[in-house]
Amino acid sequence: MTLIAPHPECLHATHVARRLLECAEIQPSVHSPGEPIPPGVLPVVVALSTAHAVREAARMVTGWHPEVQRPVLLVVADAPLPAPPIVQHRIHAVRERVAAVLHLPYLLALRAVDDPQDCLTTPRGRPSRAHRHVRRLRGDIIRTHINAMTKTRNPR
Repeated sequence: MTLIAPHPECLHATHVARRLLECAEIQPSVHSPGEPIPPGVLPVVVALSTAHAVREAARMVTGWHPEVQRPVLLVVADAPLPAPPIVQHRIHAVRERVAAVLHLPYLLALRAVDDPQDCLTTPRGRPSRAHRHVRRLRGDIIRTHINAMTKTRNPR
């Protein structure tokens, strides 16, 4: 899997997502826009849940080369609030152009750690609420990648 920031505004969120998603099953990398994506690698466009960031992600997805695997759009909440209506509209508008739209909710625990992976456990070493969200997201990404690879091998 490779994560792509559609705009410099999204670069920090892209690197945070990379650290959160790292596990035995997923070893994400970060690609620059325009950099070639190797075959079989799931492209994930990472956008903050702001109007500007989702607009830039929509532009990237709309201009996606048809011979490259369709990307996943990962919307990272920038606040503990629902996305504004314009953001929801833009996500809905590109839904047919992506393999999936996934969401990473606002993780308050990220504000108190130096390394994003540190928010995945409590001080007592137990899985945190953030861990549950990230585990669910990892599973969604793995399922999306498997579905995309199946469609590539068995086009209808």
